[in-house]
Amino acid sequence: MGFRFQRRVTLSPGVRLNFSRHGISTTLGPRGASVTLGRIGPTLNLGIPGTGFSFRQQLTAGGPAAPEPAGASESAPASLPDIGKAVAIESVPVAEVTSEGLGQLKALFAEVSTKREHLRPW
Repeated sequence: MGFRFQRRVTLSPGVRLNFSRHGISTTLGPRGASVTLGRIGPTLNLGIPGTGFSFRQQLTAGGPAAPEPAGASESAPASLPDIGKAVAIESVPVAEVTSEGLGQLKALFAEVSTKREHLRPW
């Protein structure tokens, strides 16, 4: 039996950041109907919360590319970057990394969250 590691962080209602030993992915949508965006491409998740019944379907034929057999394509250009050169990746504040569409999505999530709180009976 192998060890597993998994951690989820909820950024806003319906938006979760998932961490595992295989990498980072993002899940968009409520429990029972969501899409996960990760290293193997988008995956549809459907289920009935609390029952254990669920369905997962990869939406595109993505995933890690298999190596080509030797001599399969002599004239094809190399698709991988030169990994011999180290490149520094610099970050900026999260507030600067957005677009108008994402701002509207964030406002929609905030509105839904507020309305949801008003509908709760407790």
